[in-house]
Amino acid sequence: MITKVEAKNGLINDLTDIKNFQEKYGQRIDKEKTMRDKAMAQCLKHKNQAWCDAKIGKIFNRIEYQLSRFNQALIKLKYNLILTKLDVYLRVKWINQAGYNMIREDVKYLINKLN
Repeated sequence: MITKVEAKNGLINDLTDIKNFQEKYGQRIDKEKTMRDKAMAQCLKHKNQAWCDAKIGKIFNRIEYQLSRFNQALIKLKYNLILTKLDVYLRVKWINQAGYNMIREDVKYLINKLN
């Protein structure tokens, strides 16, 4: 379905980049949880559980929310770039219509799963 090796390699590289980005995001979330646990332990030495949950939890929940939104926006942008490349590949006949339709539907499915 893909007639040009450059097109195949380009699509594989784009998808690999997205996968690597998601893995780094997972590592960042793990680091954030470790930092949250440390901050909570320090807070509990001086204040009670309810106060620490309210203050520390609020800060870290906001950080996690912002990281999640940023991550989703970047991945969606990368998927849209793949869709644009697919359009170009179809126009220059580096991919046939069946391959284009299949990959396009898969990428659109992945974009919808982000929301």
